[in-house]
Amino acid sequence: MKDPKVFADCCQLCITLFERTKSFPKAMRPSIGGRLEKTALDLLISVRGASRSKNGERLRNLKLASKLLDEIKLLIQLAKDIKVLSVGGYGELCSLTLEIGKELGGFLRYEQKRRSFAKTENLQL
Repeated sequence: MKDPKVFADCCQLCITLFERTKSFPKAMRPSIGGRLEKTALDLLISVRGASRSKNGERLRNLKLASKLLDEIKLLIQLAKDIKVLSVGGYGELCSLTLEIGKELGGFLRYEQKRRSFAKTENLQL
């Protein structure tokens, strides 16, 4: 099965974050940098899980991915506010997270509709 575009975009987000956190001051790398990197990896794993799983497991992974993306957005904002992330880096990461958010939202809506449709079909049988 081919991975969805959201997976490729999450991979790109991880790569970009790893590149950006290299330039964080030494004092910030373990805290904000490490948290960003770990959360991005968790996001990537949950999106892969969603693309490879079925039914309830897929929906659970997508909801987790959405939560993790929100956490990444918050940490990116914080990194910009305390000036460990440049405005250019912030813009690049914001556009990536915006795209991933749209893709995850679509994936979630599709799964929720599919699930509710399956429930109504079972009731009619």
